[in-house]
Amino acid sequence: YGLMAFIPLFLVGMLGQSEVLSSTAISVFSIAAALATALSGRVAEKTGTISLMTACCVLMGIGIVGFAFNGIVALAFALTLVLAVALDLFYPSAVALGMGYVPRHLGMASGLSYGIAVCAGGMVEPLLGLEGDAIGLVPVMLALAAVSFLAAFLCVMLKRLSSV
Repeated sequence: YGLMAFIPLFLVGMLGQSEVLSSTAISVFSIAAALATALSGRVAEKTGTISLMTACCVLMGIGIVGFAFNGIVALAFALTLVLAVALDLFYPSAVALGMGYVPRHLGMASGLSYGIAVCAGGMVEPLLGLEGDAIGLVPVMLALAAVSFLAAFLCVMLKRLSSV
């Protein structure tokens, strides 16, 4: 949710682009995300769900840092594509992984996986907005990158726990 909100704000506020172009960036983001979601299962089968989650979180963190310090509109669009793919390529497989942990309660696992993501995003989004207003958009992007790297670390820990 942070990316959906702050990519267009960044394009307008930091790169001086129009609202039309910024809206186009979110359209590009959404289309790339939908395609990544469609490919998620096949990619997870080949790489393993936890490995895919880890790689996507690292890629997302790197992409966000690159986006935060970028001054080129074309590169911002390319990074928007990368971020969309990194974000949505692993999400359906992560929900399925959660279902695997509680196979007798698939609906609950799915609802929790999706519900927690939406709820956490909804609670944190205003805080990111306050941060953006107070100290700027680059720190907001860096906070999003930090969350991505934390998620990658947690995926590594999950993989180690799964191996035990």
